[in-house]
Amino acid sequence: MPNLEGTTCGFVTGATDSILLSFIIQAKNETLNRLLKRKIMGQILRVQTALIRPTELRLSGEKFSKALFEYRNGGFNMPPIVKEGLECFYQVDGNHRITIANLLDGEVEVYVPDNKTDLLTRAMAPRAIPRALEDTNLYIKHRLPHVEIFSRKIEEEEGITSYKELHEHHGFVTIEDIERFCGWGINIPM
Repeated sequence: MPNLEGTTCGFVTGATDSILLSFIIQAKNETLNRLLKRKIMGQILRVQTALIRPTELRLSGEKFSKALFEYRNGGFNMPPIVKEGLECFYQVDGNHRITIANLLDGEVEVYVPDNKTDLLTRAMAPRAIPRALEDTNLYIKHRLPHVEIFSRKIEEEEGITSYKELHEHHGFVTIEDIERFCGWGINIPM
C-alpha cells in the first residue's frame, strides 16, 4: 500500500503556493503595466514656469489676445506642450500661454509627451478646438525632437534662458503690458 502520509497537506500547500504565485504574477503584471503606461504615455503636470525654457522668440498680439481670453474664461483650452529635459522643460507649443502664466501665477499645467507619436487627445483637452488640437499635434510631431537645439540657439544669440527673460526682452513686465500690446487697454478684470 502506498504511503499517503502528508499527501493532503502537500495538496493544500501546493494549492496555496499556486494561488500565492498567481497573486504575485498578477501584482507584478499590474505594476509593470503602470510603469509601462507611465513610460510610454505622456502626462499632464503642473510645473513652475521658471523651469520652462523658451524655444521661440516671436510673440504676437493676436495669440496673446486668444490666450488671455481663454485664461479669463476658465483657464486655457489646451495645456502648453513641453519636453522634459534633465533639469528643465523645453517649450514645444504654447509660448503665449506660458508667458501669461509666468506673469500671473508662476505655474502652468502642461502636457509632457514621451515621444513625437505621443499626441494630445480630446480627452486630455476637452475644451480645445479640433483644428487647434490638430495643429498642436503637428508641433509635437515636428518640433519635439528639436526643441533643445532651438533653446540653445536662443540662449547663444539673445542670452534668453527663461520666460522671465523672454517677456522682459519684449518689454512685458506685467500683464497690463501684454494687454496694451494686444490693444485691450488697462485693468481688464480677471
